[in-house]
Amino acid sequence: MKEEVFVVLAKEGSLTIERQWMGEVEKFSFHYQEFENSTARFEIKSIEFNCFESAFQFLNKNYAWYELWLETVDRKYRKYVLEELIKVLHKNKVKWDELKHSHIVLESTLKAQLIVEYIPQNKDYFYSFQNIFNRIPQVA
Repeated sequence: MKEEVFVVLAKEGSLTIERQWMGEVEKFSFHYQEFENSTARFEIKSIEFNCFESAFQFLNKNYAWYELWLETVDRKYRKYVLEELIKVLHKNKVKWDELKHSHIVLESTLKAQLIVEYIPQNKDYFYSFQNIFNRIPQVA
């Protein structure tokens, strides 16, 4: 059985991590669509991983996914994705203005509130999050 556990939508394509059960073993595939100008078509490419974290780290290293439309994050991986989001925002010194279009979608999909503090001395932002999982009814 295959299921999408992480989906980001973009104008030029999508980024998806899919979980597949092979007996007792979980495998993860990172699929991405890119528009190839030379052929004027979308091409779908895939890379296989043994765990979600490895697939996500590949995506996190190669794409500014947090600036796009975060459509889906499986409940099992939300906390991990939130923690990695905070790390990448700090590492890349992302300004709040750069998230002005995506932060509402990030918060809604991740079921958390991003907290932003501007530090004038460093001209930098400090990000954290408030987990709101418990305020939203969970479906069993």
